[in-house]
Amino acid sequence: MSVDSLLTITGKRHKETRACCKRRYNEAAGGLNTVIHCRAGIGRTGIVAAGVLLHCGFEPMKAFEHISRKRGASVLDTQEQRSVMHPI
Repeated sequence: MSVDSLLTITGKRHKETRACCKRRYNEAAGGLNTVIHCRAGIGRTGIVAAGVLLHCGFEPMKAFEHISRKRGASVLDTQEQRSVMHPI
């Protein structure tokens, strides 16, 4: 599933988002190069990247902070996007 197929990530899409993040984690853990990108490469991309980091043991906000530091900009567009991480 591409990140773009998630469209707007809301409570209705948690199951698909969790599955997408877990697949990306397994790919990276297996040594595969993985690219995560949406239209702007910020909100949805940040959610999936943070979801992968959760599987590595990061707390949700620490994952966002880590990605934002690496990018040099906040990776999330809305509070709704931040709130989606807790159930992943």
